Amino acid sequence: MKKVVPTLLAIIIFLGAFAYYRHFEKNNENHETTDENIYVWQLNINKITDINISHENETIKLKRDGQNWLITHPIEYPADNHNLSMILGRFSSPIATALVEENSNNLTTYGIDSSKTTLTFINDEGASNTLILGDEAPLSKGIYVCNDNNKNIYTISSKSLDNISFDLDFLRDRMLLSFKKEYIDKIVIENEGKTFEIISKEEDGVNNWYSNDKILDEATVRSLIIALNIKTIEEFVKDNASAEDLKEYGLKNPRAVITIHLYDADNPTLNLYIGNTDDSFVYVTKDKKFIYKVQASTLLAEDLRIESFYKKDNN
Repeated sequence: MKKVVPTLLAIIIFLGAFAYYRHFEKNNENHETTDENIYVWQLNINKITDINISHENETIKLKRDGQNWLITHPIEYPADNHNLSMILGRFSSPIATALVEENSNNLTTYGIDSSKTTLTFINDEGASNTLILGDEAPLSKGIYVCNDNNKNIYTISSKSLDNISFDLDFLRDRMLLSFKKEYIDKIVIENEGKTFEIISKEEDGVNNWYSNDKILDEATVRSLIIALNIKTIEEFVKDNASAEDLKEYGLKNPRAVITIHLYDADNPTLNLYIGNTDDSFVYVTKDKKFIYKVQASTLLAEDLRIESFYKKDNN
């Protein structure tokens, strides 16, 4: 009998613990399935036409242009559609981790009144929604944000800011040139005081590249075209460049110029002015307004000599 009683007690304790565990697990499952997301707001991403960003005392304005976005202030410049899509994806309908306070009068508590970043989304009916980013919340609960329309305070995950920035350079398109290769009529290269043309001619259904009736090496020409079409901007050096700026970077009298003539009524000519080299980089401009730093490959003087494009049997 002495052995039976402890055994029964152990069984009862085990069954009680198991029942409690199952009850807790069931309640937790029900909570997870019935718990709904908390949204700061839910905007129709396709109806957003304008975005205004205030960050680090700089105001940036963007406007939708069909499927693309344009920066309209402080400069006029194509926007990086991928980076804009990330911002829209995270903040057009931001999910909160908690609603902290409704109609708050305590903005100082959350770092809202000293915020460095605000995002305003304007739709096609002129309605605007402004999100103010505040301080980090304690205990790794994310960051405080304020819906400026109703002064509700929320926390959102810090991961909402992963891999994004609100600086102007993050929002700018980094493609140096963008064109359709099949639209090329000819390429004119001025380099080391010499000028030559690269022209496509169709012969027996095959396109060959020529310069002064000499056939050129197909692979070399294609490499140049591909390099120009995929080259990205490493650094935005100067906006609204002055004559002194152009001179400083060797672009007032550029050492080389590449002009691409296209069968494109909207954009028939692309120019690329090439200036000073800096280690493995080179300074360039497309319009003598914006100066960029890009990888120097295919843009060095030796790369742009006519001899480098000849087939070996043409030398």
